[in-house]
Parts: sequence; C-alpha cells; structure tokens
Amino acid sequence: MFALAPPRRGVVYLPQLEEKLRAVESEELRVKSDADECVKRAKAALEVPPDVMVSLTQFTTAPQPLYRWRDKLADLIEEAK
Repeated sequence: MFALAPPRRGVVYLPQLEEKLRAVESEELRVKSDADECVKRAKAALEVPPDVMVSLTQFTTAPQPLYRWRDKLADLIEEAK
C-alpha cells in the first residue's frame, strides 16, 4: 500500500497567490490607463488655444480667453492632486 504524501505548503497557497497576482495586475492596468488618460488631457491642455495666441506676434489683449485657459489648467492641476 502506498501512503499519500501530505500536500506541499506552496501548492496549497498557489490558487490564492494566482488570484492575488491577477488582482494586482488588473489594478496596475487600471492605474496605467488612468495615467495615460491624464497625460493625454495634460498635453491637450498645454496647447495654447488660438483665441489666446496664434503666434509670438499675434495674441489677444482680452483677458477672458486667457482666464478660460488658465482656469482649465488649474482644474487639471487640482484633479491631479
């Protein structure tokens, strides 16, 4: 008669470790996609709108377009905190 060997300790915990690894990987993917979205929004916000400045010699003297752009940047900074 053959006696069954007791299960190795690592084998018992393997399913829990695999589940934890999947959870961590999915969280990393979510964080990465959030970061990618944040970078895209930041790059888009840093482009100077044409109603503020077209070139170094063509720019607005009205404060409203500049304030709108500034407020948009400020909102993104606050969201990032």
